[in-house]
Amino acid sequence: MSGSDDPGQDLIGYGKPPAKHRFMKGRSGNPLGRPRKIAPANLSTVPNLFDELIVKEALRPIPIRDGDKVSEITVIEAVLRSTGLAAMKGDHRAQKTILGLIKPIQDQRLNDRAALFKKVVDYKDHWRDEFTAYDQRGLERPQPVPHPDDIVLDNQTMGVRFNGPVSFDEKRQWDDAESRRAEALEEVAESRALMKSDPKNIGFHRANLASELKIIESINMRIPTKAVRRRPGFDLAKYHQDQQRRANARPRSDR
Repeated sequence: MSGSDDPGQDLIGYGKPPAKHRFMKGRSGNPLGRPRKIAPANLSTVPNLFDELIVKEALRPIPIRDGDKVSEITVIEAVLRSTGLAAMKGDHRAQKTILGLIKPIQDQRLNDRAALFKKVVDYKDHWRDEFTAYDQRGLERPQPVPHPDDIVLDNQTMGVRFNGPVSFDEKRQWDDAESRRAEALEEVAESRALMKSDPKNIGFHRANLASELKIIESINMRIPTKAVRRRPGFDLAKYHQDQQRRANARPRSDR
């Protein structure tokens, strides 16, 4: 007990300071309020930021000199080119790096090709059985997209080639073009007949003939007939290249 004679005087000790140093009743001991907690930094976005910076830097164009010419390539292209040149000069570390980069890509491409090849083989087998069933029942065959007859398989390379439309939207475009080609062929036959039976208007018939022939040629450049594209060994990509080469070789007045 304290030395005070007042029996109402509170005890003074640990946790009980003198009255004049105590908080007044009804008044906060921290008038500024509780300090706000600072949330920890969100580091989840940091890797994404680093990824963006790395990709941005890797794709940054830089000028290079190749003989007398100056061109631009990306940083990653420059690194790969430099590593490749070092590998060709006998740098074993560079050779190991190049092989380490190429092998996983080649393996993935081979796996993707094998998976696609198997999927297409199963697709063609399925529709072959379906066509047989429709033929046996005397029903008209369905027209799946892509049509199995427009798919060419190379068993040696596991290559898959599509010589026809591969989506219903594309098939609709092909069907419209083939319908227009059929109309143009009829117009051509009619115009040729009229040039003989109606010589007075031969100029008109000749112009109409030329117009329809151009339409047929334009459609043929993009869409070969079923008889053409389903010939053994036909390659639609090569066909388009050949058609474009012929168009470029023609005089401008004939285009």
